[in-house]
Amino acid sequence: MISVLERCYNVLHGRRSSTVSSSSAVTLSSSTYCNSFLGKHIRRHIFDTVKFRVTKLDHNLYDIIWPSVKKLPKEVGFRDALEQDYPLGIVAPDIYAYTVFREFLDPIIKDYNYIDINQELLHPVTKFMEGDRYLVSEIDLDPQRKYVLSGTLNTTRNLADFELPKSLNHGQLELVERIITSVLLGKEVAKALYPLTSELEIEEKGSGTYYTMNEVLEDPSEAKLLLSNNGLLIPLWNIPDSERLHGSHWPYGRGVFISNGANLAVWVNVLDHLRIVTCSDKNHPGAIGQIFSRISRLMVVLDQNMKFIFDEKLGYLSSRPSAVGNTLQFKLTMRLPYLIKEPDNLKHLCAVRGLTHSRSTNTTDVVKLGNQQCLGITEQQCFEDITTAVANIIQLEKDLAMSNSLHIAAIFLNIFKKKKLAQSA
Repeated sequence: MISVLERCYNVLHGRRSSTVSSSSAVTLSSSTYCNSFLGKHIRRHIFDTVKFRVTKLDHNLYDIIWPSVKKLPKEVGFRDALEQDYPLGIVAPDIYAYTVFREFLDPIIKDYNYIDINQELLHPVTKFMEGDRYLVSEIDLDPQRKYVLSGTLNTTRNLADFELPKSLNHGQLELVERIITSVLLGKEVAKALYPLTSELEIEEKGSGTYYTMNEVLEDPSEAKLLLSNNGLLIPLWNIPDSERLHGSHWPYGRGVFISNGANLAVWVNVLDHLRIVTCSDKNHPGAIGQIFSRISRLMVVLDQNMKFIFDEKLGYLSSRPSAVGNTLQFKLTMRLPYLIKEPDNLKHLCAVRGLTHSRSTNTTDVVKLGNQQCLGITEQQCFEDITTAVANIIQLEKDLAMSNSLHIAAIFLNIFKKKKLAQSA
């Protein structure tokens, strides 16, 4: 494994090692997905410090960096999904990795979250709302539905008394599933998801439906279609070589809860114990306040009924090192026909506002924007930051559209003037 790690180091730095046999157990390729964050931070002295370490569950450095160095499956969309779900090119094979490999992981996580590498980490306590201020937020970034096509919000939690799902046995997977679903299918969650619904209606309809992972993966799958149509589907990594992500018992003990309105899903034991995804209304895709309010109300109930892993430095921990801290990840699909004409400028505009940016592969003027920072700030601050940043991007798009309209109007005015002059002559 040490020789494999040496090859990994060379791959991440764009070099090939001639001293290591190519018959090694793991085949590496310099053409694999190598993230710039990882290449920048895996320095020789750090690498030599951590390469001999293993966690309590016997995971080593390769188990963290493999997405950036291993040859990937050739399935369509696998690479894109991996880059979106794991933008840092690393995974946390267990919770202990954050402590055992702290010298390696902390600088990467800080850099990604715009935190000075020399700054001491201290994540603030949870703060979704101030009083009742965000219980029903009316903030809609695009009331006219001209720019925002859809909006989603993810958040992740792991139970304090259990290992991550990939390390659980059959009985433990069942127990975690039972603990979580008993809360999700209860009245408290129903009241949180539908605050304006009567007690009688809640009694009759409940909060939602739980589907096992086998029901989701079957073909055709009613649950999967429902999730996909509402933007609630996450990468499931249901591939032959999925043991590195899921462990040896996939898909047993996994599933997804879907709310009655199909606007919220809670994935259970898929990489993390809970991964909550909620989507904006199709008639109000820019209603970012509604999805934040929905998550806020749900998390109040979950926090009262379950205890989650929380690190005073890194906040809530996840199998995805890019989703620690408050773990909130907003994603807005937007149409920006004028800003997209200068893609490099748009990328810069997003970067300076703390937004992630990716192009849609289907259409030329559609982009996906999201918040990058979720560490070192409260949930409330995260919501306010992305609201301000996206509103600013929309205003820039409007300004460009107006400038273009004025330019076209000026051209037509000049044409008419020339025609009048020609006629008078």
